[in-house]
Amino acid sequence: MDATQTDPFGVGQTAAGSGRDDLAGVPRALVDRTAREALFGPEAQLGHGSFLGVGTDLVHVPTFEETLSAPGSHFAGPGRVFTPREHRRAVARAAAKGDSLAIHLAALWALKEAALKAWLGALNASGGSAPLREDEVNWSEITVDHDHGGAPTIVLRGRMSQAFQQSFGALASRWSASASHEGDYALAFVVLQ
Repeated sequence: MDATQTDPFGVGQTAAGSGRDDLAGVPRALVDRTAREALFGPEAQLGHGSFLGVGTDLVHVPTFEETLSAPGSHFAGPGRVFTPREHRRAVARAAAKGDSLAIHLAALWALKEAALKAWLGALNASGGSAPLREDEVNWSEITVDHDHGGAPTIVLRGRMSQAFQQSFGALASRWSASASHEGDYALAFVVLQ
């Protein structure tokens, strides 16, 4: 099969024409699998350990900061969107780094939004429907914990955990999350596996 021929599964397709001469003649499916494994480890193959949903969110920190300080904002104080633990950690990080609380809360908000987008994307891809209405989402039950190295992890609690189990059962078992902030923006990326 030459580079102009394709097959619907990419098995016979090669990486020729990809701009990588060193990959000419290598089956495209192998290149794709190798790239997934390089990025996410050997368990990231299709089938077991495959991706169910991906979510990303970008927050403009100055706008978010205005929202935080607006009277009656649902972001104000711990408990409504951020757990007391998340809020304490954000305050401590801001103090330790000498920057604003808003940038750390914006990164947390981006992680929560990205997690919900990954969940809903997985449901959409599988033909499922959302188990909760938008007004039933309890943002303080989509929690951001951190592992011993400081990397963010998504943990669902209460009704959000129950709704998630209703959506996927044991099919989805792992969240991979990353967040960053620079200048006026906070960014998060979440993968549901």
